[in-house]
Amino acid sequence: MKRCLLILALTLLVCLAGNFLLPALRPGETAADSLFSARAETDRPVGLNSRDGKKDTRVRDMQQRLVDLGYLNRADGIFGPDTEIALKRFQSEWGIGVTGVLDEITEQVLFAGEMPLEEAARITAGTLDGINGDLRTLQNRLRRFGFMTGEADGEYTDQTRAAISAFQRYAVSNYGPDFDIPPNQEAELAVSLPLGATPTPEPAAMDAVTPAPTVRPYYAVDGVPTVDLYFYLLSDRLPLYRQTLQDGDEGAEVLRVQRRLYVLGYLFDVPDGTYGKLTVEAVRFFQRRNGILPTGVADERTQIKLFGDSPILLEETEMPYYIKVSIADQRVYIYRWVDGEYDFLIKDMICSTGMGNSTPKGTFVSTGHRDVRWHYFVDFNCWAQYAFVIQGGILFHSIIYNRPDESTVRLKSLKQLGHKASHGCVRLMPEDARWIYENCHRGQVIEIY
Repeated sequence: MKRCLLILALTLLVCLAGNFLLPALRPGETAADSLFSARAETDRPVGLNSRDGKKDTRVRDMQQRLVDLGYLNRADGIFGPDTEIALKRFQSEWGIGVTGVLDEITEQVLFAGEMPLEEAARITAGTLDGINGDLRTLQNRLRRFGFMTGEADGEYTDQTRAAISAFQRYAVSNYGPDFDIPPNQEAELAVSLPLGATPTPEPAAMDAVTPAPTVRPYYAVDGVPTVDLYFYLLSDRLPLYRQTLQDGDEGAEVLRVQRRLYVLGYLFDVPDGTYGKLTVEAVRFFQRRNGILPTGVADERTQIKLFGDSPILLEETEMPYYIKVSIADQRVYIYRWVDGEYDFLIKDMICSTGMGNSTPKGTFVSTGHRDVRWHYFVDFNCWAQYAFVIQGGILFHSIIYNRPDESTVRLKSLKQLGHKASHGCVRLMPEDARWIYENCHRGQVIEIY
């Protein structure tokens, strides 16, 4: 009897353990299906506000890789706004969909088993030395054709490798793996033949086999230039125009146009592959400055000028921006100085101004930003990022946090954007507050109306 009770107890324990260890089965699902489904959960896209669990380190691993590549400052396992901005920059520079989400394609590119940067730089230097090539020249061509936004400094960095990879991926996708093979010298056959004549072929041996033309089965997108790639970029073989682009379009061609506008000073947002309001404005201003009807549509004439030899750059001025804050719209508008006036809209930011009439109206001259990234509000026991003075204690700053840590964001302050919610300051999304913090300075004029 005791033995039967012992067996029964052991059986019950095994069943209970199974219930704890295995996920609950759905109708019609086997235990194997359930285990596979549980594993697939870890392969789902990771986005804003995601965080690692006890056994899941995908967010931290992604962040550490972004840190290694110079896009992010630290890895904490929490997918906050700074991580999203860093991931979007990576996606933009590497020529993949700019979503701010760690999807399957992004993960593959981010963790690709590529050679160390030092080795890639050594191979690149050897290749270019062998043909008297110049890395700065290559970088300038990548900038001209819309694949690089960084400076052409002659240094092989992760950003240079990203630009080369973006070009390789674009060219292979649109023109095939043998896009950079030099054209065949077919004229060799036509040596002093009369007009209309055809050469007489020599008799071939009975067992001779005509070799098939050499075609690459694939192309390694590795960010390392070959001799053929270098001369391809220096030639006129890459088409400057492929399709007309307009508001609402998305994809690689939009990304190229945006990168080029960014380099020339017409676009200030991170190129994201989506043709939106600010891209329309940037194209319109480019057209106006370059003698083209300002439609905001990137047609053939516009793109040929944009990717050509001599587009007009926007010149820097001592005070390039004018900031307007609309209390009625709950928006911040930033205009750039062009042709003697501030009428080129480059930023449109959602905000929260003060409750009641706590945000003052008028025109103010800023004393600049605070010296540290995190600003503590003693009276309200909370923190914000990227504080920039409007007047006195009235600031531009990010949404609110409980501590100087992105993981402690007060979601209520995020949801309140677009409505009056602050005690007088102008709250912004972290990336917008950061833009003002990094690009505007003492003497900045701000109009609140």
